[in-house]
Amino acid sequence: MLKVLSVQSRKSSQIKKWIVLSLRMLTIASFVLAFAQPFIPASTEASQKTVYAVYLDNSFSMQMPSKRGNLLTQAKQELVELIPENATVHFFTNQDRFTNLNAATFKKEVLAIEFSDQELKIENAVNKAKSLFGNKNANNKIVLVSDFQLKDETDYAALLKDESISLLQVQPENKINFSIANLDFNENEQTLKIQLSASEQTQEQVELSVYNASELLAKQEVAFENSASTEIEISLSEGEITNGNVQIEDEAIQYDNQFFFSINSTPKIKVLAIYEEEASFLRRIFKNEEFEFESTSIENLDYAQLNEKNIIVLNGVKNISNQLNNSLIKFSEDAGSVVIIPHQEAKLENYNTTLLNLNLPKFNAAIDNEQKITNINFEHPLLENVFTEQITNFEYPLTRSHFQMKAGNNAILLYANQEAFLTSADKNYVFAASFSTENSNFTNSPLIVPILYNIARESVLKQNIFDFTDEINQYLVEVNLASDEVVKLTKDEDVLIPQQRRFSQSVEINTPELPIEAGTYQVEAAGETLKNISFNYPRTESKLDYLQANQLQNQDRLKSIEDFFNQESRLQQVDEYWKVLLMFAILFLILEMLALRYLK
Repeated sequence: MLKVLSVQSRKSSQIKKWIVLSLRMLTIASFVLAFAQPFIPASTEASQKTVYAVYLDNSFSMQMPSKRGNLLTQAKQELVELIPENATVHFFTNQDRFTNLNAATFKKEVLAIEFSDQELKIENAVNKAKSLFGNKNANNKIVLVSDFQLKDETDYAALLKDESISLLQVQPENKINFSIANLDFNENEQTLKIQLSASEQTQEQVELSVYNASELLAKQEVAFENSASTEIEISLSEGEITNGNVQIEDEAIQYDNQFFFSINSTPKIKVLAIYEEEASFLRRIFKNEEFEFESTSIENLDYAQLNEKNIIVLNGVKNISNQLNNSLIKFSEDAGSVVIIPHQEAKLENYNTTLLNLNLPKFNAAIDNEQKITNINFEHPLLENVFTEQITNFEYPLTRSHFQMKAGNNAILLYANQEAFLTSADKNYVFAASFSTENSNFTNSPLIVPILYNIARESVLKQNIFDFTDEINQYLVEVNLASDEVVKLTKDEDVLIPQQRRFSQSVEINTPELPIEAGTYQVEAAGETLKNISFNYPRTESKLDYLQANQLQNQDRLKSIEDFFNQESRLQQVDEYWKVLLMFAILFLILEMLALRYLK
C-alpha cells in the first residue's frame, strides 16, 4: 500500500509541475506580446504616416454668411477642431505658406488668417500643394477648403482622378449679394453714373450713399425692379468731389459694398506748333480750354522752352537741323509726343535721321501722283473710341504727292494702294504728305479733328477716376524733383514708394508688385500732395455660382470638412491588443499562484 501511494504522489507532483510551467510560460508570453503592442490596421493607410497639404481659400467670396459667422470663420474653426493631433501639415492660403507644421502650430496659423484680395485658381493650388511634399512615397493628401466658386474653367472631374485630392466645401447661407459693379463720371455734365449688381434677379432695394471723404453728399434707395442689375445717375456740382466713395448696405459679401474714386483737376495740354509758314488749322483744332496752344516759326524757336510742352507739331519745315533733331529726341525721351507733318520739299536725309531716332519709319522716294486716303485702322488705340461703327463710304481726302514709308502694323490711315499715310511709334506720329492746300485737302476732311485731337490727348497719360488693384497702373505726375526726392503714395499711415522714372518736368510712376489696398491714395512729393488716385478690388468674387456635387462624376469627392476628417479617423483607426494580452498575463499569473497553493 505504501508503494502504491508513493507512485501516485510522484505522478501528482510531476503533473503539478507541468501545469505550473505551462501557466508561467503563458504569463511570460502574454507579457512579451503585450509589450510588443500588436495591432491590426483598419486600412493600409493606418500603417503609413499621413502628410496633409491644406489649402484654405481666404478670398473675399468667403465673406458670405454661414452657420458660424462667415465662411472663412467656419472653415478655420472646423479645421482647428478636427485636424488629427498627430498630423503633419503643409498649410497655405492665397498669399501665405507654412510647411511641416504639427497640429498645435497649424491651429495657431489657421486662426490668424485674414481675408485677402488675392485669388488662387484651384489648379494652381493643387500644383502648389504637390510641390510642398518632400517624401513622394509617403501617404500624401491634398486638402482644398473653399466655397468653390465657378469663376474659372477648372476641370474638376479631371482633377479628381487623382485619389489624393479632396475638395472640402463650406456652403453659405442662401442670401442675395449686392455689389457696386462700376461707375463712370461725365466731366461735361458733372454726373456720376453708378452701376449696381445683384447675384440674382430681385425686387429688393438697397440704400446707396455718396461721400466726398467723410462728407455725405447724397443718399437714396435704389430699386432693382426684378432684375440683377440697375443704374443710377447722381448730379454733382463742379469741384464737389475730389476724394469720392460710394457705399451700399448689404449683409452678404462686404468688400464690394464700397467703391472709391478720385476727380482731379485736369491740367491743360500744352501744344507747340513749329512751322515754316503758319497754318491756321492747328489753332482751330486746339482752341478750346483743354489745350494751351502756342505756335512759332522755326527761326524764332526758343529751344529752352521745348521741355515745358506736352506735344510738338512740326508742320511743313523743310530742314530739321542738328539742334532741332537733338531737341526733339530729348523731348521724346522725356515722355513728350512729337508729330511730324513734312514739307513737300523736305530734305530727306535730315528728316530720316530724326524719324529713325524717334523709332518712326523713314521716308523713301517722293511719289508725285494723286492718291486717296481710304483705309482706317479702327483697332488702333488712337481711334478705338472715335467711331461708333466702321465707316466705308465717306468723302475720301487725297494728296497729290507723298513720301513712301514702311509702316507695318502701326499704320493708322492708309492710301488706297495700302501705303501708309499716318503711322506711329510710342507717342510719336508721322504723316506721309504735306498738308499745304496745293498738295492736300486733308485739313478739310472730317478725319483731321479726331486724329489730331486724340494725338494731343494721348500725349499725356489720362488718369482714370479709379483703377483696380490687380492691374499694373501707370501715372504721369507733373513735378520737378530734387535728386534726393521721390514720389510716394500715402493712405492713412501706409506709405508706398512705387517704381518711378524721372523726366525733366515730370515723373512716371508704376504700381507693379505694390501691396495696394482698396482706397484713395495721395500722391506726394517734397511734402506736397500732387493728386489723388483711387483703387478698388476687382469684382470677380461677387458672383455666387458654386460647384455642386452633381457636377462631378464621383459625387462623394465633394465633402464637408467634418465628413472628410471623420473618414480619415476611420481609415487610420487600428485595433490594439496589448491590453487584452496584459489581462491574459495577469490571469495566467493568478492561475499559477492558485495552482501552487491548492493543487495537491
